[in-house]
Amino acid sequence: MTLKKLPKVPSAIYLLFNNITNAVKKLLIFLIIPKPQLPWWVKIETTIPRCTYFFGPFDNLLEAKLFQPGYVQDLEEEQAQGITVKIEQRNVTQLTIIEEEEEYF
Repeated sequence: MTLKKLPKVPSAIYLLFNNITNAVKKLLIFLIIPKPQLPWWVKIETTIPRCTYFFGPFDNLLEAKLFQPGYVQDLEEEQAQGITVKIEQRNVTQLTIIEEEEEYF
């Protein structure tokens, strides 16, 4: 059995194939290498007192959801009213924000 030599590939086809291969490599690297992500936070707003609380940071959404009920329960025990909860992926610089109550004369 004799081995046949492959015909020479035209340079345009080679360059196209090479570029596609590089694009695929870049895509795989993008998908495989972990990227820094924003942490997850439980954001709880109350109307009385008029405050926003951030609890966290958490590594993932599930972890934040697991801890959420305890934070709500603590605020309910302290007689907080109008409690709304959101879980957000963000940076937080202030854990408690107390809004000034407006005074009307």
